[in-house]
Amino acid sequence: MELQIVDNRPPFAVAFAALPQQDSLSEKLQDDLAALVAELARKYFGISSEVMVEGALRGALALVNEGIILTTGSGESPEAWPPALLEKNILGLCSATTGLIKKIAQADASDYEPEATVSRRILWEFFRKNETGGWRVAHRFLQARKNAAQHELLARDLATWLEKNTTVGRVLKMKRLQNHHEASLPDEIINYILPRCCGIPAQYLDAFQVAELLDDADEPPEDFQFGESILLPAKLFAGAEKKYAEFVDGIPARLQPALSYDGREWFERLVSTAPEKKKKTPKRKAP
Repeated sequence: MELQIVDNRPPFAVAFAALPQQDSLSEKLQDDLAALVAELARKYFGISSEVMVEGALRGALALVNEGIILTTGSGESPEAWPPALLEKNILGLCSATTGLIKKIAQADASDYEPEATVSRRILWEFFRKNETGGWRVAHRFLQARKNAAQHELLARDLATWLEKNTTVGRVLKMKRLQNHHEASLPDEIINYILPRCCGIPAQYLDAFQVAELLDDADEPPEDFQFGESILLPAKLFAGAEKKYAEFVDGIPARLQPALSYDGREWFERLVSTAPEKKKKTPKRKAP
């Protein structure tokens, strides 16, 4: 079966049109789709008006479209879509999408926003993206959230590893437990430990420090401005960069991607060379 993309039809439309014309198969797919629409209308969209039910239908199709892409691993290979629809059926494809949303929610959940609440919020945003931009925009949204969730989980594991396997990390963890501080965010722990493992002097970290990780007595004054990066003189920058590379080599390969964000390494993103101060030329005294 050879198919070519000749329009912007979503995966379900392409797959359904390419299926063998069998009444029993068509009826089964339509019955499954109707059941999914009814469930979405009851749980999310409402059933008191035709507009609500139509919204549930579009939501159901969005879940199935994404499920086809997730199952086939491609949004640009329509020849794989009909077999996926036959093999997984409507409800199976929907489960693939909701399963991904649940995994994303597990990474984003917190004491303030439980997993179920996060899942519902992501699902609604997915529906909204589909309404305003179509299935491709909805797919890109979900993939972006998936990548962010994977990075968050890796960052948690890296922060735990750093606390366990570095002197700075062990001291930090002990200090936090002694002062009954709540667990810090992974990025805060990473940003506290890595500069010290790179040999960056404390005097250059003042504007980069995370107050929540310190003793109350060590917290900066209220008018203190946190910096967005660590500024080092050129000589210190070169040494710190070398130590960073050596230190990263000792981190398990599985955890190293947590240091990269948007294609840039931790050191590249957060450590910069300070501009050289211009020497003041002495003013000549008038004769």
